[in-house]
Amino acid sequence: MNYSKKLFKQSLKEKKFFNYYVFYGEENFLIKKSVLNVARFAGIIEKEESISFNFNSCSYEDFNLDEFENFSKTAPFLVEKKIFVLNYVDFSKFNLKNFNAIQNIVESVDFNLILIFTANVNSYEIKKSAVFKKLVNLKNSCCVEFNFEGEILLYKAFLKKLKSYGLTISYENFLILTKRCGKSIDFLNLELEKISAFVEKGEIKKQDILNLTQMQIENNAFKITQNILSGKKEKAIKIFNEIYIAGVNVIQIFSAICFCFVDLYRAKLLQIKNIKFNEILNFYDYSKKEFRIKNAMLNCKFYSIEKLRRYVVLMADLDFKLKNKNMPKNVLVEQFLFAI
Repeated sequence: MNYSKKLFKQSLKEKKFFNYYVFYGEENFLIKKSVLNVARFAGIIEKEESISFNFNSCSYEDFNLDEFENFSKTAPFLVEKKIFVLNYVDFSKFNLKNFNAIQNIVESVDFNLILIFTANVNSYEIKKSAVFKKLVNLKNSCCVEFNFEGEILLYKAFLKKLKSYGLTISYENFLILTKRCGKSIDFLNLELEKISAFVEKGEIKKQDILNLTQMQIENNAFKITQNILSGKKEKAIKIFNEIYIAGVNVIQIFSAICFCFVDLYRAKLLQIKNIKFNEILNFYDYSKKEFRIKNAMLNCKFYSIEKLRRYVVLMADLDFKLKNKNMPKNVLVEQFLFAI
């Protein structure tokens, strides 16, 4: 069934859980936060970094039905529920036959198994899907859309957070920030964290924003990276072209994408070794760039180490071509994005 964000939050407070959740929309930060909230309220994990035998996730591209069945048929440990998260689902390719096979497994177990689907797609696109239509009509489902909040609501939320740091920002300057960095809470959090490291107290001024933020290069590079990893080539190419047409140098864009892949790969390696965020800075120099590795730590759980390693190698190969081939650099990057 379709739920508003308010009703979804209320259901968690009342400890009312569903077998199927679909979290979709443009606001990836709130989608990830909602997944973690379901796990927390269900008593499966205590905090974001927690590891639990009762919680598992993978990307839609890496999903394996047999592995899912093995996880599903193992009873939960010390709690009553288990959660499996299927991230970045491409509902345009997700057919009823595949969903029915998953549904049969969910409904065959004798304990409460929660299956969560996430998708960075708008309501117009997802509502075309036969699988989504079936999920919406299930009594034991909860489908919630998460899109960017309006500027006023965002401003009030961030102003409250900044005041706890002894900082403030005018509404006019906040609009300049959203214009440069977008309305994603994920990225605004990172940008404000970066600014607050330099502006210790008082008001964040326009010049601080212009000096300390980049005009969506890092943010868009991360979006390109996510779309590459999710198999959404056309979307990755579209974002790349938008930045390029805006006048950003190809090498700058490529470098930002490389950093994203390297950060994710490093974060995944350290996560496998169970190294916490505050220990990471002992291994790598992220001076004044802590937000990058923090973002990577939040997102690396969705990808396998093999997949990330493969893309790091592919980026190195593209770097060689950019330096040695006598072709327009934007064409080389486009060809690369289309071919992977």
